[in-house]
Amino acid sequence: MQNFTSDEAWQDYKSGVEQVLNELRMETIPVTGSTESNFASLQSGLGLTIVGMRRKEKEQQKWRGNESYAVIGTPLVAEEVINQQEEIAPLWLFKQLCQLEEVRAVSTVGSKGIASAWREWTRREDKLDCEVDLGKASGPSTSFLIAFNKSDLDKINKIAGNHFHILVPG
Repeated sequence: MQNFTSDEAWQDYKSGVEQVLNELRMETIPVTGSTESNFASLQSGLGLTIVGMRRKEKEQQKWRGNESYAVIGTPLVAEEVINQQEEIAPLWLFKQLCQLEEVRAVSTVGSKGIASAWREWTRREDKLDCEVDLGKASGPSTSFLIAFNKSDLDKINKIAGNHFHILVPG
């Protein structure tokens, strides 16, 4: 963690990170970093670097041609993030879906929106249909994409509940 605010803010930032790790049941991960307080700044900032490992599948194993896709969470920006927190994909759900064998792949959605993220991720140019705004930015990380076996649609939908939005290429 890099804190560009002040030494005084460090504990609040650290407590926030520890709260997230606790929600994910990953309390044993150490939080380390520095406070860049050796210069005065007119703006605040916090940087987080998270390092992890995951087995990488070969591309041909990931995409088999019988996938379904979904948006988990709702793309939100600015005040919407504060006012519509119940629509944000929770971290526990992200972790649970990442661990499911039925979920073949997961991808983030950034400032260019769902459609752009999906096209870059799948390398396809299909027209897309979904109940959420496909062009809207999804930051900071309020939604993500998943690819899963078509036969597991009901199971994934049940797990994700109100956060599940089917994404239909066509």
